[in-house]
Amino acid sequence: MCRAVRDILFWAPTRENGLLKGIAPAEVPENLKIVLSGNLIDGKAPKGWPWTSTVVSNVDSATCPTSVEGGSCDEAECSACRDRNVKTVAYLKH
Repeated sequence: MCRAVRDILFWAPTRENGLLKGIAPAEVPENLKIVLSGNLIDGKAPKGWPWTSTVVSNVDSATCPTSVEGGSCDEAECSACRDRNVKTVAYLKH
């Protein structure tokens, strides 16, 4: 699907580290960012995949504006979840 609509950016969070071990990041379409999510609140970002996410309890550690302020990504003018240049996104625990 991602290859068919190259002008749309996709984001796919997962905790399935074992599945990702069978995929080379270079094989993932450029408009898809598969994000390996951490398992523990305030835990370290997972290793072994270029794009990760964490959940934090300290508002100052959160990098996702909508997890702090509410609203939508569009309203916050944020695309970090879909931007491959952003290696880790930290969401505030809710």
